[in-house]
Amino acid sequence: MNFTSHFVGISLKVELFENIFEKIKNIFGKNLQKIIELQSMDSLHITLYYLPKKLKNSDFQKIEKIISEIDIDFGKINVKELNYFGKNIAYLSFENTEQLDKINNIFKNNFPKYNEIIDNSYNNFIAHTTIFKIKNYKKFLEHKAKVEKIFSEEISKLTKENIFGNIHIYAVSSNTSPEFQKIIK
Repeated sequence: MNFTSHFVGISLKVELFENIFEKIKNIFGKNLQKIIELQSMDSLHITLYYLPKKLKNSDFQKIEKIISEIDIDFGKINVKELNYFGKNIAYLSFENTEQLDKINNIFKNNFPKYNEIIDNSYNNFIAHTTIFKIKNYKKFLEHKAKVEKIFSEEISKLTKENIFGNIHIYAVSSNTSPEFQKIIK
């Protein structure tokens, strides 16, 4: 498979999200793929820092070393709400993300050449988990209230659980639908 990029991210425990994804599928029914594209359940994550298509071995090793030295208390980080990047992306936002902000800054400081990657160039890092891409915004609006109700009900359950896995390096192929993301380390 040809990978189009890489990133550092925190895996999430997918079994805790299965109920949410099933409810979303039920809302849209057979029209799901025409209106939204769900994130792959196999790769739910919080992106911490974007990496290029090709990684030098020395950079890969440096990233691994940084990851091994990160000490994070996931107990302080909570799911906040469903939010949107414009009309294209629905995502879960988080609160108490100071630790995630620090990790993002560690990578920005250690790999300034990668800060030119568009998703690393924003002034503010927004810790988030993409849930779905919106393909037909007009049709999505017909179901938006139902989708948001699911999240308002389910988020309280998620905040009682440790939803976090580990920090990994992922490889991405944006040439598939949904986008293919694989943990490589």
